[in-house]
Amino acid sequence: MTTHTGLHTTGWVGVVILNYNGWSDTIECLESLLRLSTPRITVVVCDNGSTDESLKQIRHWAAGRVHAPTSPFLEIARCTQPPVPKPVHLVEMRPEQLSGLAAAALPPQTVLLVQNGQNLGFAAGNNPALGWFASDPSISHAWVLNNDTVVTPSALSAMVRRLGERPDAGLCGSRLLHYHAPGSVQALGGLRYNRWLGSASAITMTSPASDRDVERVVEQAMDMVHGASVLVSRQFLRGVGPLAEDYFLYSEEIDWAERGRRAGFSLAYAHDAIVYHKEGAAIGTSGDPYRRSWVSDFYAVRSRLRVAAKFYPATLPGVYLGLGAVVLNRLRRGQFDRAIMVLRVALSPASYRPHRGDTPPHLDRSWR
Repeated sequence: MTTHTGLHTTGWVGVVILNYNGWSDTIECLESLLRLSTPRITVVVCDNGSTDESLKQIRHWAAGRVHAPTSPFLEIARCTQPPVPKPVHLVEMRPEQLSGLAAAALPPQTVLLVQNGQNLGFAAGNNPALGWFASDPSISHAWVLNNDTVVTPSALSAMVRRLGERPDAGLCGSRLLHYHAPGSVQALGGLRYNRWLGSASAITMTSPASDRDVERVVEQAMDMVHGASVLVSRQFLRGVGPLAEDYFLYSEEIDWAERGRRAGFSLAYAHDAIVYHKEGAAIGTSGDPYRRSWVSDFYAVRSRLRVAAKFYPATLPGVYLGLGAVVLNRLRRGQFDRAIMVLRVALSPASYRPHRGDTPPHLDRSWR
C-alpha cells in the first residue's frame, strides 16, 4: 500500500457540475452547494451545448428571476431552503479562459459558467474544470458532482475529513440516497465490479456496529466510486490525470479507479457525506429497463467492452457471454433494434477499442 504524503491539506475545493439540458436540476444543486459554509469552494458549471435554454435559465436563477424547485421531502428541502441571496456572481466563459484564474481571487459565492459549445460526453465535459483545478495550487480537492443531486450541509466536509484519515486514498465517495425516496440507499460510496462479466453492482447494504465500521467495510468492498459524487485529492488529479475521454458515457469511474490503483492509490468512503441523487434524467438512464433510452443502452454496452479491452483483455470472452444474456433480454422485451445494436458493437472491435474522437451514435445514424 502506497502512502501519498502531504495529500490532504485542505485549501479550496473546486466543484464541477456538468449540465446538459437539465437546468432545473442544476440550479437546485447549486442552491444546496452555495449554502455550504466549509470548506471554501469554487463552483464551475460546464454546459455541454444544451438546447433547452439552460444558459438563459441559469442566468435568470443567478439574478433571482427564476427559483429552483423545492423537494416535497423536508430532509431534502432544508438543503436548498431558504434560497441563497441573489444575485449570485455568475461569470460566463469558454473553457480556454479558465487558464490563469485563481480560485482564491474570485469573489465569494462565484459560479463560473463554462460553455463547452457541444455535447462532449461526461469526461470531456468535466475535464476543462478538472484541468484548471489541477493547475491552481490553492485547490486541494476537486468534487465531481452530478447536476441531478442535492447535497447536505456536511457532505463535503465529511469527505475531506475521510480523505485526511486515509493518506493512501485518492478518491472518496459519499452515501447516495434516492431523491424521490430519501429513506432508501442508492449506493454506499460506490460499486463492486465483476471484471469477468464487465458488470457493476451498487453497494447498498452493510451491517457493522458503527459508522466507522461501515466506512471500513464499504472501502474493502468498493472497486470504484459512484460517479454522481466523487471527491478527488489534488495529488491524485495531478498524478493520475483527469477523467478518461475514451467512453463518452459510462465506465469513467472504473477507469479512474483502476488507473489510480496502478499508481498506488486506494478508495475511501465517507458515511456522513449524504447526497440525494435523481439518477440519469438527461440521458434516459432508468431503473426501469423498458424506459432506458437507446443512447444510454448503446454507451453502456460499448463502455463495458472498452474497459475490458483496455484493462482486462483476458476477460473479454466472459464479457461477450454476459452480453449474450443482454441480447436475450432485449429480445424477450421485444426490443429487437437494441438486440441488433448489441451484436453489432460486440462483433465490431473497432467500435469499442479505446480511442478519442468518437462520433456519438445519436449523431451517427448508421448505428440505428
